[in-house]
Amino acid sequence: MIRCVIIRDEVKSKEVLKGKLALDCKRTIDSLLTINPEFLNITINAQGQRFKVSDGGRCIVEVYKNNTIITYYSHAPSSYIEHKVLHYEERVKLVNAYDQLKSVFYDKKYKRLKSSDIVYVYFEKDKNHQGHNVRTATTDTEHLSDYYYYSFSNAYHDSMSFDHHPYSGSKVRIEKKSFLKKNKDLIITYDYLNSMGLTEATLLISYRQNKKVYLIDKKDFRRGKIKLKEVGVMGALILMDE
Repeated sequence: MIRCVIIRDEVKSKEVLKGKLALDCKRTIDSLLTINPEFLNITINAQGQRFKVSDGGRCIVEVYKNNTIITYYSHAPSSYIEHKVLHYEERVKLVNAYDQLKSVFYDKKYKRLKSSDIVYVYFEKDKNHQGHNVRTATTDTEHLSDYYYYSFSNAYHDSMSFDHHPYSGSKVRIEKKSFLKKNKDLIITYDYLNSMGLTEATLLISYRQNKKVYLIDKKDFRRGKIKLKEVGVMGALILMDE
């Protein structure tokens, strides 16, 4: 069985599932295949009362079997389960299968990063994709700023920048090197963001996401200590409805 790791509904990597995880996943899919898709959108209960839910999320799973795609779809399933509409048990099976499959196929690190108020960007300068410059906006050498950037490996040569301005209040933290291991699920590398592309990377860590972002520059490692620099992030220009 092959697992495709998904980030924001796009397949980002594939790996072979083995052992208990593969067996559990197969059982979940087998359970899903017992559902009659026609029962997933009934809106009448056993007493003949009709319910209509105008809001709420949707639950959709597609299974490819015998050269055919079987779609299991239900709008606001939890609300209809609560009202015990006819064959609501089918919706229960769909929701359970959806949650179980999501825990396997969706990237857990992405979900942690998305929900966290603070993330860390690991930086290691190289010749092609990770760059660093030091500049000053004035003739005052005390007003030096660090400008880091990731250059994405795509046809458009997209880039994401991380700017640290200590003279305007950007914070600096000193931590033990063990910080890296303790917070590995919140540390983003070039390879991780590059796999997403600029737009998705921007949606994850730009200023509009109300996150604090700290950059960890490998060259700042000293005697078992690391330096964390608060940075502003500039990525893609994304227009959103407020």
